[in-house]
Amino acid sequence: SWDGVHFQILHPAARVEFQEPNNRSCVLKIESDDWTILLPGDIEQAAEDALLSVNPRQLRSDLVVAPHHGSNSSSTAEFVTAVDPQWVLFSTGYKNSYGFPKSEVVQRWQAQGARLLNTAQSGAIEFRLRSGEVKPQPRLYRELNQRFWQLDDGASANQLGPE
Repeated sequence: SWDGVHFQILHPAARVEFQEPNNRSCVLKIESDDWTILLPGDIEQAAEDALLSVNPRQLRSDLVVAPHHGSNSSSTAEFVTAVDPQWVLFSTGYKNSYGFPKSEVVQRWQAQGARLLNTAQSGAIEFRLRSGEVKPQPRLYRELNQRFWQLDDGASANQLGPE
């Protein structure tokens, strides 16, 4: 614990070996009185299954970073149901060669009722989680730091100053 926030490493278990390096990713759960966050790293189905076999209820979180960037090798239906988040963040690159997040994965999280954000479109995503705040809103870098030619204020890019 630190300042009322609890940190718990859920995975990997001490004596469990996975051949696939992604499945050895650290899975961290962060909890406060008001919010829970799950950071599953690059885990794939085998690690998700291992977590589900121990205690599916411990996975329940308000906010999750999608495992393995939204690869179809992760975010199984059972895992998505167990996590049941309000928000899912996809950490992907713009036009990445892997095509992440995969549409099937996006559909699974949407069907669960989560709101989705993707760094490929928004840039950095910031949540300020304050005590007692029920519905925090994300701050998206690309919305907060637009260039003058990207502003939607009705002015033309040719109108740079007073005439």
